[in-house]
Amino acid sequence: MQNSILKWWNVHYMTPEELEEEQEKDHDPSVTGTGHQSDSKQNKQAADGPEANMQSEAENAVMDAEEDFNSTTGSYSGGYGKDGADPEYEDQIASILMEKDDALRSLIEHAEEESKEQ
Repeated sequence: MQNSILKWWNVHYMTPEELEEEQEKDHDPSVTGTGHQSDSKQNKQAADGPEANMQSEAENAVMDAEEDFNSTTGSYSGGYGKDGADPEYEDQIASILMEKDDALRSLIEHAEEESKEQ
Protein backbone atom coordinates (compact mmCIF):
# COMPACT_ATOMS: atom_id res chain seq x y z
CA MET A 1 0.00 0.00 0.00
CA GLN A 2 2.90 2.36 0.72
CA ASN A 3 4.13 2.31 -2.88
CA SER A 4 0.65 2.26 -4.43
CA ILE A 5 -0.92 5.12 -6.28
CA LEU A 6 -4.42 5.80 -5.03
CA LYS A 7 -7.03 6.93 -7.51
CA TRP A 8 -10.06 8.84 -6.27
CA TRP A 9 -12.40 6.58 -8.21
CA ASN A 10 -11.06 3.51 -6.37
CA VAL A 11 -11.81 4.94 -2.93
CA HIS A 12 -15.27 4.54 -1.40
CA TYR A 13 -15.95 7.11 1.28
CA MET A 14 -18.62 6.08 3.73
CA THR A 15 -20.74 8.61 5.54
CA PRO A 16 -21.06 8.14 9.30
CA GLU A 17 -24.61 6.90 8.72
CA GLU A 18 -23.46 4.25 6.22
CA LEU A 19 -20.69 3.17 8.56
CA GLU A 20 -23.10 2.88 11.48
CA GLU A 21 -25.56 0.88 9.36
CA GLU A 22 -22.76 -1.47 8.25
CA GLN A 23 -21.66 -1.99 11.84
CA GLU A 24 -25.23 -2.73 12.93
CA LYS A 25 -25.50 -5.37 10.19
CA ASP A 26 -22.30 -6.98 11.44
CA HIS A 27 -23.49 -7.13 15.04
CA ASP A 28 -27.22 -7.79 14.57
CA PRO A 29 -28.04 -11.49 15.14
CA SER A 30 -31.39 -11.15 13.32
CA VAL A 31 -29.54 -10.64 10.04
CA THR A 32 -28.17 -14.21 10.01
CA GLY A 33 -31.29 -15.73 11.57
CA THR A 34 -29.38 -17.28 14.51
CA GLY A 35 -27.86 -16.02 17.67
CA HIS A 36 -24.40 -16.97 16.38
CA GLN A 37 -22.58 -15.54 13.43
CA SER A 38 -21.73 -17.82 10.55
CA ASP A 39 -18.16 -18.53 9.47
CA SER A 40 -18.56 -16.37 6.39
CA LYS A 41 -19.77 -13.49 8.56
CA GLN A 42 -16.76 -13.89 10.84
CA ASN A 43 -14.47 -13.97 7.81
CA LYS A 44 -16.10 -10.77 6.55
CA GLN A 45 -15.49 -9.08 9.89
CA ALA A 46 -11.87 -10.22 9.85
CA ALA A 47 -11.52 -8.76 6.36
CA ASP A 48 -13.16 -5.48 7.44
CA GLY A 49 -10.25 -4.77 9.78
CA PRO A 50 -7.67 -4.47 6.99
CA GLU A 51 -10.23 -2.80 4.71
CA ALA A 52 -10.95 -0.16 7.32
CA ASN A 53 -7.22 0.24 7.84
CA MET A 54 -6.68 0.70 4.09
CA GLN A 55 -9.56 3.21 4.03
CA SER A 56 -7.95 5.30 6.75
CA GLU A 57 -4.56 5.07 5.02
CA ALA A 58 -6.18 6.26 1.79
CA GLU A 59 -7.81 9.19 3.57
CA ASN A 60 -4.47 10.08 5.20
CA ALA A 61 -2.74 9.94 1.80
CA VAL A 62 -5.32 12.30 0.33
CA MET A 63 -4.89 14.72 3.23
CA ASP A 64 -1.09 14.58 2.87
CA ALA A 65 -1.37 15.24 -0.85
CA GLU A 66 -3.61 18.24 -0.23
CA GLU A 67 -1.07 19.62 2.24
CA ASP A 68 1.69 19.19 -0.36
CA PHE A 69 -0.11 21.17 -3.06
CA ASN A 70 2.13 23.89 -4.43
CA SER A 71 -0.10 26.72 -5.65
CA THR A 72 2.80 28.43 -7.41
CA THR A 73 3.38 25.50 -9.75
CA GLY A 74 -0.18 24.16 -9.61
CA SER A 75 1.03 20.69 -8.72
CA TYR A 76 1.37 18.34 -5.79
CA SER A 77 5.16 18.58 -5.71
CA GLY A 78 5.34 20.19 -2.29
CA GLY A 79 6.41 16.93 -0.64
CA TYR A 80 9.49 16.47 -2.83
CA GLY A 81 12.60 16.37 -0.67
CA LYS A 82 10.57 16.80 2.50
CA ASP A 83 11.95 13.70 4.20
CA GLY A 84 15.58 14.47 3.43
CA ALA A 85 18.18 12.10 2.06
CA ASP A 86 18.72 8.49 2.97
CA PRO A 87 21.39 8.15 5.66
CA GLU A 88 23.52 5.95 3.41
CA TYR A 89 23.86 8.78 0.86
CA GLU A 90 24.41 11.70 3.24
CA ASP A 91 28.22 11.38 3.17
CA GLN A 92 28.22 11.24 -0.62
CA ILE A 93 25.98 14.32 -0.83
CA ALA A 94 28.17 16.22 1.65
CA SER A 95 31.33 15.47 -0.35
CA ILE A 96 29.69 16.60 -3.61
CA LEU A 97 28.50 19.83 -2.04
CA MET A 98 31.93 20.41 -0.50
CA GLU A 99 33.58 19.96 -3.93
CA LYS A 100 31.20 22.51 -5.41
CA ASP A 101 31.84 24.92 -2.54
CA ASP A 102 35.63 24.57 -2.91
CA ALA A 103 35.44 25.09 -6.67
CA LEU A 104 33.30 28.20 -6.23
CA ARG A 105 35.66 29.67 -3.63
CA SER A 106 38.70 29.10 -5.82
CA LEU A 107 36.89 30.69 -8.78
CA ILE A 108 36.05 33.77 -6.69
CA GLU A 109 39.62 34.05 -5.39
CA HIS A 110 41.00 33.67 -8.91
CA ALA A 111 38.62 36.39 -10.20
CA GLU A 112 39.64 38.72 -7.34
CA GLU A 113 43.35 38.18 -8.12
CA GLU A 114 42.78 38.96 -11.81
CA SER A 115 40.81 42.11 -10.97
CA LYS A 116 43.64 43.32 -8.69
CA GLU A 117 46.26 42.73 -11.40
CA GLN A 118 44.37 44.85 -13.90
